[in-house]
Amino acid sequence: WRRRTVLNEFLRNTEVSRVDKPREFFQFTENFHGNAPLEVLNVQRTPVSSSLALPVLNSAASENSQLNYVQIGRYFNGELSMKTPIAEGPDRRLVSLDELPSSCTASCAASCTHQDTDYIFVESPDKLYIVAALNVHTTGNKPLECGPLRGDQGIQEVEAFLWSLSRVNEEARKARRVPGETPTPTVQAGAVIFDACANKEKVVRDVTNLLTGRVQQTIRKM
Repeated sequence: WRRRTVLNEFLRNTEVSRVDKPREFFQFTENFHGNAPLEVLNVQRTPVSSSLALPVLNSAASENSQLNYVQIGRYFNGELSMKTPIAEGPDRRLVSLDELPSSCTASCAASCTHQDTDYIFVESPDKLYIVAALNVHTTGNKPLECGPLRGDQGIQEVEAFLWSLSRVNEEARKARRVPGETPTPTVQAGAVIFDACANKEKVVRDVTNLLTGRVQQTIRKM
């Protein structure tokens, strides 16, 4: 518990250079919120060119249009202000999400099936987790979707990460078992490994879901 407290204090008081603005620094506030606002972006298909345009890979479905980031909200100091996101309906018409009809044809109990997860969860008895995003698959043809495997490289990176984690935990256990000395409390780390699919939008979504609790029941208690 004491080590976790020290680690939390270190993270809260550490400044890091921002990726988007290298001359500015990110730091957590006293309430553990970020000192920089987060923009909430919605991917929309528009005919207007933009510097925020996403590559459209399906030209037949996107003739005379392109995908763009449109800011619909802002999260800052623990407060979220957001407009209703826009989605593309079955008839290609843009509608707000609260007006989008369901495509379900049967009740959930009759039609829902188990879906393969795109993460690996290694539980930690001390509730200390290392979160990693590795590119096991390539980018898909649609936003937030994955493409085919990156051959063996992506899987090998995951195996290397898991092996390193097990070695760190094993060395910690060995250090605790020093003959003739009182066992020293050690921390056993766990991990959450996301498949980034070389897609920064997917990484942002996965990490946001993790931090806000919108995740599978398996890792909700971490």
